[in-house]
Amino acid sequence: MDSEKPEKIAINHDGYHAEQIGRTKSGHQFFLTAPFVPAIDGSKGCEYISLFKFDQDGNLLESIIDSLGPRDSFNEEEAREKYFSRLHQLGEVEYCRIEVRPFSVEKDRYPGHPQ
Repeated sequence: MDSEKPEKIAINHDGYHAEQIGRTKSGHQFFLTAPFVPAIDGSKGCEYISLFKFDQDGNLLESIIDSLGPRDSFNEEEAREKYFSRLHQLGEVEYCRIEVRPFSVEKDRYPGHPQ
């Protein structure tokens, strides 16, 4: 088994979990998602909207992460509006497979969330 880290990771566009993945008109790659920290061990968790932008070679250029708060208290309509606002900020896009270099971004730390 080869223990080397991959140079790039491919993310295929699909109509379910990876729906908002592709390229902008300028050729930048993007990935818009709604990750969360689960509510475990006394933590209320947190919901997010995350837009990751990459250059044509897959290097992370920017991450925009909006914290929505715990699932049981955020406004779903406002969250939906924020999500589509982030998508519209990209302008004209082509939905397709992207290849990005491994990256890591940290937003918040919550009790019960693995460090």
